[in-house]
Parts: sequence; C-alpha cells; structure tokens
Amino acid sequence: NTFVERFNRTLQDEYINDNIYLLSDDIKLFNDRLMDHLYWHNAIRPHYGLKQIPPLKYLTTANTGAVQYVMNAY
Repeated sequence: NTFVERFNRTLQDEYINDNIYLLSDDIKLFNDRLMDHLYWHNAIRPHYGLKQIPPLKYLTTANTGAVQYVMNAY
C-alpha cells in the first residue's frame, strides 16, 4: 500500500497538478499526455531506488535476473 500511495503522490505532483485544467477542457488530451508521462516515468525517468538509473536501463543492463523475471511474467 505504501508503494501505491507514493506513486499516486508522485503522479499528482509531477503530472496532475500541472494539467488539471485539461480534465474540464480536453479529457482526450489529458489522457494522451498522461500516457506519455507514465511511459516517461516508468521507462526513462531516473529512479532513486535504482541508484538514479532509468528503469529500462536497469532492466537491460544492471540486473539480468530482473529481465528474466519480467520475460517470464508475460
């Protein structure tokens, strides 16, 4: 639960607060930008818990066991 709460807070601080006006003006644009932001957050943005390495780089270079886990999950 603490991880979800932290993610929700980060999403609120990094995206929603700056784009809240789109909820009433253009919901499609809000959703499109949200998807772009989520991709950036989950793939490109450096993460503190990964020693400032972006998640995709971490999965492909720093921890081959994590890659195998992800591949087996699908």
